Amino acid sequence: MVKGEAGLPCIPETSIQEVDITKLESIVLTGVDDFKHLVNHQELLAFIKSINAQGKSLERYPVRLTCLLKVGC
Repeated sequence: MVKGEAGLPCIPETSIQEVDITKLESIVLTGVDDFKHLVNHQELLAFIKSINAQGKSLERYPVRLTCLLKVGC
């Protein structure tokens, strides 16, 4: 179980290692207040970068630009 920034529990159904990017059309990146721990999360950044490189739609609902800029989005 993962806890969100408000402390609410979240039970993920899959992980980014299990996602078949070729089956995705888009991904929605939601905004967070506590994002500093994500800026250097290499596996997450690589996942987002590979989606962007394949021309998939990256929808940004106020996500911190720091993470997106870091992967060239």
